[in-house]
Amino acid sequence: MAFVQLEKLRVPEDLFIDEILEICPADDIEGFHKDKVYLICDSIYYGMEQLDENNVHPDKKQPYFVPLNTKILRKVLGGNCCKGILDWMVANWIIEADGSWQNGKVAQGYKFSDYFIDLEYTWKTVTCRSLLKKEVSDYFEKKLYFQPAIAKRLQKWFHTGKLQIDADRAFEVISTLERDEVLAANGNRKEIRKAKLNADASRRKVGNIVKGRFLFLQDPYGYRIHTVLTQLPKELRSLVTYDGKQLVEVDLSCSQLFFSCFLLDYRHWRGAKFKTYKAFTKEIWEGISILSSNNSKQYSNTIMKIVSLESFYGKGFQAHPFLKKCCEGLLYESVVDRLDAQNFFPADYHYKSKRNEVKILLLQQLFAEPKHKGLFRKEIKPILDAFTALYPEVAYVYQQIKEGREKGRYKDLCSLFQRVESVAMQGFVCKRLQQEYPELPIFTLHDCLITTAGNEVLITKVMEEGITKYMGFTPKMKPTYWSKYSELIPEKIELPKAA
Repeated sequence: MAFVQLEKLRVPEDLFIDEILEICPADDIEGFHKDKVYLICDSIYYGMEQLDENNVHPDKKQPYFVPLNTKILRKVLGGNCCKGILDWMVANWIIEADGSWQNGKVAQGYKFSDYFIDLEYTWKTVTCRSLLKKEVSDYFEKKLYFQPAIAKRLQKWFHTGKLQIDADRAFEVISTLERDEVLAANGNRKEIRKAKLNADASRRKVGNIVKGRFLFLQDPYGYRIHTVLTQLPKELRSLVTYDGKQLVEVDLSCSQLFFSCFLLDYRHWRGAKFKTYKAFTKEIWEGISILSSNNSKQYSNTIMKIVSLESFYGKGFQAHPFLKKCCEGLLYESVVDRLDAQNFFPADYHYKSKRNEVKILLLQQLFAEPKHKGLFRKEIKPILDAFTALYPEVAYVYQQIKEGREKGRYKDLCSLFQRVESVAMQGFVCKRLQQEYPELPIFTLHDCLITTAGNEVLITKVMEEGITKYMGFTPKMKPTYWSKYSELIPEKIELPKAA
């Protein structure tokens, strides 16, 4: 497998290291080299590509901070100088540290200082010999948490040289979106910064594709695979091709809640099917507990809580309307209809807008910390109340999973759903495609599979069979052609020239 060497690194455009060194020398830092400062800057830029719409990293609470794994940095920079360089950068207001970490789980967070965070980046050519000997594969953690053989075969499609993007058009689109957002901010500094950072992150993602810098990560939280395609803005998707062909994705309706149906199938906890998939079943419950903080009892106690609910519906929840609605792709519609009966929405709301609002807010409420005030304010709490009224037993199972004895266990619910999704998509769908159709290019997009246009019928068939085999339920699926996203590309606008 080919890897890209560390030949160029991204740094804020006004970061003049030589001038800083004249004022604050780094002679006491063994092994110091300005290229190592650049590498830390590039690491922060890479982490910023994972910020959400509020500019918060999945592992951090404060905006713009990203975790830097010092174990990996020591490996690349040299153990004797890593801490010294980080401290020197903090002391000279290049970066800031959040002082927050969990040993073995989350590294300390860093972000650019207020002056540098608003600047565009520029590329610096690496001259440090020790860094030139490193590869990007050494630069980032390579640990895979689930089905590593399958993940490695998925990774190969990024290194064929056939995944391309119309970079010129992509940069035009990004600039247009940025201008639109800056104008809409109407002078709000926070919103302007957000628009610029989002645009910079999008440019980096496009640049990664152009340069063949396809980093591949699998998180321990939900075993999801994160790539440049999973993070690419929808407005740019129509500009991506593989081997000159347009791409198409096949995705599931109500996917997040559909995968929770796995919990409600009694066959996963007893009988022949349990024995067949016991290893997978244990894996998804790793570190998740409803009744006990004792690791040896987490698995059995959690399952027993779900088994105890079977009496409501005979053999599990097989006849529960929740499962039927999820399989039909009509779960969110059922909540909308109940809210409509309560006159919850404004009179001028279109049905599609109602569904989108319910989907976004319901998932946020289901996965949120129970004490989150903003998501449970009286204006929107009726959405969760409607779901609970329709499906009280399911809501009870969700609540039990979120109320583990350890602090912060509310995140277990989302993690559990994502793990079921990953087992189904990677362990049952991708594995079969790799075995039976090894020449078929496939990329994961969490609950979707992406391939070249013309192969969507085959992908849909294998997804349906693989997911049904594992889940016991068949989802509703549909293909979406990435050429469709050309509708989202904004027209280029011309700003009025200054007088």
